[in-house]
Amino acid sequence: MSFSLGLPLRYLKPGAAARRDIAAGFFHAGFRRTLENYCKLLAGNSARLGLQAVYFFLLANTLSLAAMGIFASASAVGLMLASFSGLGFGSLAFRAAAGRPRLLGNYLGLFYGGRC
Repeated sequence: MSFSLGLPLRYLKPGAAARRDIAAGFFHAGFRRTLENYCKLLAGNSARLGLQAVYFFLLANTLSLAAMGIFASASAVGLMLASFSGLGFGSLAFRAAAGRPRLLGNYLGLFYGGRC
């Protein structure tokens, strides 16, 4: 009895053909799309982080110590209030649209339209 890890025998043979078959399996269209989406997400978050760092350094060099303390307090209060602004509607929208994914855009459109 041989232990094959559930792989077809062609993947277990040594040589370049097996490596090419395995590589082709990893780079199919779904995996490539997932990898591209991940890279876009990583690039967007990196750009946001860079802009926030520049913004912070500009504020730190421009404001006095007392003004920076007031700014930090105001932004902390703003972040605390922003966490309660949705009142959990986002998770309710995702739960409601789990059965019918086509309706997710409608739910989120109503939510963001109502916030304006």
